[in-house]
Amino acid sequence: MQRSLISFTQSFRRDEGGNVAIIFGLVSTVLLLAVGIAIDLARTTNMHARIAAAADAATLAAGRAMLDGKLSDGEVIELAKSYVHGNARNSGRSMFGTYGDPVVAIDRETGSVNIDVGVTVPTTAARISGVNELNAPVSVAAVFGQSDVEVAVALDVTGSMTEYGPDWKRKIDALKSSFETFVTKMLPEHKPDERKVRIAVAPYSSGVNLGNFAKRASNNRSRDKCVIERTGSTAATDTAVGAGAYFKVHEDQPNDIDNTEGRQSYTCPNAEIIPLTDNRETLIQAVNGYRASGSTSGHMGIQWAWNLISPKWSGFWGGNSQPDPYERTKKLSGNGSRPELVKAIIVMSDGIFNTSFHNGDSASQAAKLCNAIKDKADKEIIVFSIAFGDPPSKAKQTLQQCASQSDYYAEASGGRELSAAFEKFAGILNKLRLAQ
Repeated sequence: MQRSLISFTQSFRRDEGGNVAIIFGLVSTVLLLAVGIAIDLARTTNMHARIAAAADAATLAAGRAMLDGKLSDGEVIELAKSYVHGNARNSGRSMFGTYGDPVVAIDRETGSVNIDVGVTVPTTAARISGVNELNAPVSVAAVFGQSDVEVAVALDVTGSMTEYGPDWKRKIDALKSSFETFVTKMLPEHKPDERKVRIAVAPYSSGVNLGNFAKRASNNRSRDKCVIERTGSTAATDTAVGAGAYFKVHEDQPNDIDNTEGRQSYTCPNAEIIPLTDNRETLIQAVNGYRASGSTSGHMGIQWAWNLISPKWSGFWGGNSQPDPYERTKKLSGNGSRPELVKAIIVMSDGIFNTSFHNGDSASQAAKLCNAIKDKADKEIIVFSIAFGDPPSKAKQTLQQCASQSDYYAEASGGRELSAAFEKFAGILNKLRLAQ
């Protein structure tokens, strides 16, 4: 009896070993299938991420193209498609699947770009379960260009701008063509109906010509439409015109008080100030008519550039040229990513700030003004600057100090470099607008 029990037990153990082998085989098959499916899923995830990254780059390119305004809607859509294809294929890695032709939709009124792309990845192990492919569609949407821009450009129209640069082109002519490049880039042909970008111009030499605004600014004392510095506690501020707060005019003074380069003669330029406008033709035609004469009161150009975008002067300029409130230049509380409004000043000069009539030398006044403009206690204003035609180091230093940061300062030896500087600053401003 005992011997039979032992024999039965040994037989059962042999049978149990067979069962384990069967179970192990079944579990191994399931594990291998799971690993295979995991690989299929990983390949699908990888393919989806690759096309999504390409679509993200395409939305950014399309958004910039809409702001630039040189392309039609159809051309923007084709540009977006080319970015999807280019970025998807040029990542340096082989594809695990295929993707369909991107479907692109844009809306200039809202600044939106939507891109949908179908993605298909063939399976390997999952085929056992009858699944031959996995679909992972990509859908990317973004809204761009919702920030407005107000930018005032202080242009040097002094006598030295009649000189020829290294490219055998008069500096004033190089300035006109460079400014046109800037305006064209900032004010696109294809733009929404609502106001988005406005540009103002403050041309300066030894005075600033206010045109029809001169009488009001000088309390009816300007006889040539030009004004010079404000005196007293309102100097180096953007306080608007009021009782006792007007700009002094040139009153029978044959020379200035600034000995930076010897005394300079007073000249009222023909170039008149242009309040904020989004009219390309108005801006380009007016600047093309500027003539160069006189010495360099750079601080006055800075002062009036500030006045042109300061909300404190809204009532003075009136109409569609009224600057918007500083409050809109602060970061939005909702998403914290961008302001509602970008305010900026561009200052260009080809020489030392060498002319002033009150409050000390021009360069010192320029420094005070730039510091006041960049004071972020109650506002956000970006300051760009350009040293044109290789001016003396003192002039470059003044312009460098005015710029909000080092890459917002540029040196331009000739017309080509000047145009590149204006185009660069336009690109920065458009990028600041191009916030998702």
